[in-house]
Amino acid sequence: MYDSPRHRAASADARLSLTSDVVLSAEATTSSVKYAEATPGPSFGTAHQISNSFKVGINANTGIGLLNVSAYRNSLDYPDQVTAQLGLPPGSPMGPSPPGNSAGPGGSAPPVGGPGPVSSSITVNSATSNILSVVQASDLFKLGAQHTARLGLEYRDNVANAGGGIGKIGEQVYAGSAMWSWQIAPTWALTNSVRFDHMILEVPPVTTNSASGVQIIHFPNVTISEPSFNSGLVYDATANDTIRITAARGSQTPSLLDFGLQPPGSATRETAPKPATIVNYEFNYERRIRKWSASWSSSLFYQQTDNLVANLTSAAPLPQAGATVATPSGLNLGESSAIGGETILKGTTPSGLRWNVSYAHISITQSANANAAGASSQPIDFSHGSPSDVLIGGIGFTWAKVELDAQGRWQSSFMDSLPSTLGTSTPWLVHSYATLNARLGYRLTNRLVVALSSQQFNHARQFQSAGPAIERRVLLARDHGSGCAPRPGRSSPLSRER
Repeated sequence: MYDSPRHRAASADARLSLTSDVVLSAEATTSSVKYAEATPGPSFGTAHQISNSFKVGINANTGIGLLNVSAYRNSLDYPDQVTAQLGLPPGSPMGPSPPGNSAGPGGSAPPVGGPGPVSSSITVNSATSNILSVVQASDLFKLGAQHTARLGLEYRDNVANAGGGIGKIGEQVYAGSAMWSWQIAPTWALTNSVRFDHMILEVPPVTTNSASGVQIIHFPNVTISEPSFNSGLVYDATANDTIRITAARGSQTPSLLDFGLQPPGSATRETAPKPATIVNYEFNYERRIRKWSASWSSSLFYQQTDNLVANLTSAAPLPQAGATVATPSGLNLGESSAIGGETILKGTTPSGLRWNVSYAHISITQSANANAAGASSQPIDFSHGSPSDVLIGGIGFTWAKVELDAQGRWQSSFMDSLPSTLGTSTPWLVHSYATLNARLGYRLTNRLVVALSSQQFNHARQFQSAGPAIERRVLLARDHGSGCAPRPGRSSPLSRER
């Protein structure tokens, strides 16, 4: 049902010093990727993605500060149709389990011929192109010995042309930002930043579904204006103890896909989904343990998200086409809150040994009414859609030019959703699972490292979601730069919300 994953990529960059204070830069990338992904359908299918990017910039150290001007263009194309699978065949090997199933931890298989949704497939015209063009300018300057400020301007033009009746939609964003950093005292520092975004969405009034010929009438064009801020206070209590307190507000504007997904038919959709707003508070304490060449940090956070945005699907009849199709829509679904924390202990030794261990916990509650949105066939469960516990441990060693690292990661179970029939999905329990990674590197020169790494070497195939199984990967890589590639022994924080 799914094509084998493929990934080809190339990149190049250049720097040119015009003077000791002026530097020009340019970079370009291209990639072609095939992978299995979840669609708003909901379904899983193989997507072919081609991306290209080009960026130019100039940095100048002037009498009014450090000026930076850059412009880039990203293009993303999905050139093919997607053959999407609804559900898994009964007795699929290495499959996850529905609630109450007696299958073992993640990666294990349900009984052959055991319970499971019936597999079916549908071909979707998903030929889509997306072009993003951005121009940015900023000035970083000092205001005396204790104050640093930055002013910035940004313009973004984002246009998508999608198949399946979505049509061509676009948005323009005008943004301004400011940052102020104040060294209050040798042990106290305060940083504040603000940004204001004004978005203009352009949606054609009527498009036609290419598969059925049904006209789709969209909501009128909309504008969105949203502020955001980030504030952080840092206190160096002693030479070994640091306390950080942060508060932030951000917004997640619905994507062009969210804005463009419309039910077929002649009914006008009068309102567009609103942007989700996120408020976050965090407390962090870090202590350096110099005797062990180690450090320990712990953090607690609280996050509130309003106007959750989700793509929900219902089955709708198309009399003109003589069939029933899935009709996805981008909608707001109430609010959620999350509280959690993370603790990290890591260190090194003079002999070249490095190690780390971390634990993270998150608890999510939601106030979302999917039934009111007309999507009772699709369960929306933000409360259990993320693993509540993640444990990571790693160890590494450097001897002469050889680098050896290993990492283990365990996470608790969580609820995902599996497409079962067109326009519906079923809650699906992904059991707790563990993955083991390893890396062997050899430093040929000070700037060139060749490394062989194995990802998930403890399982040939492992289900980490309700989608296709993740396969064991062995990679041979070359890193040419100021340092070696990221080691698997490094810790990563737990995702706030999935």
